[in-house]
Amino acid sequence: PDRGPSDGAWPAMLRRVGAQITDDEESTRDLRLRCKPARRAQEYASIDSLPPATMRTCMAVSATELFGSNIELTDIGVQPLSETAETLLVAQHRGPLYQVDVVSEGDSAHWDVFRPASRSFRDDSCLNLDQFCDVSAITPRASGFFVVDRHRVLEFNFSWRPDDAETVVAQAGQFNNADATPEGLSFPKTVAMYEPH
Repeated sequence: PDRGPSDGAWPAMLRRVGAQITDDEESTRDLRLRCKPARRAQEYASIDSLPPATMRTCMAVSATELFGSNIELTDIGVQPLSETAETLLVAQHRGPLYQVDVVSEGDSAHWDVFRPASRSFRDDSCLNLDQFCDVSAITPRASGFFVVDRHRVLEFNFSWRPDDAETVVAQAGQFNNADATPEGLSFPKTVAMYEPH
């Protein structure tokens, strides 16, 4: 039988494209080996600088998987709870804060999270004093967390236990009110903490 020029060219071209794709992508086995936590922590000496490097993710988790819809996130903070456990605090744009617990055992330890989020904190309303108003930053810490919203910085006392509730212990600025005085906060974006050693 007589073959046309494209009969043999297509399979060869597809093989070349397939080889290029598989060369660029990391195999599932290599990904698990790279992302699996070390059994024994490595010790590093002091370093003054690091060469540029490409960050490669171990796993992508969509907002839809975690929260049920494709929401916009404004900030994410990480809080270690013990030597092996950690949690994420996630702020939704014009929405609540979420606590997302990180997997601490198994092959996906420290690079996967439990679905759905374990809890949410308050909600967004610029008319209700007990809610957040356009959260721009969050900073978790062992004894609670800080929230920066439209005109306030709030400190919450929270133990990270499943049955605990967050309570406001300090506030700087006024709710939904940009004070004209020098002490007033007008659209703050972040908070930094000094912790002496």
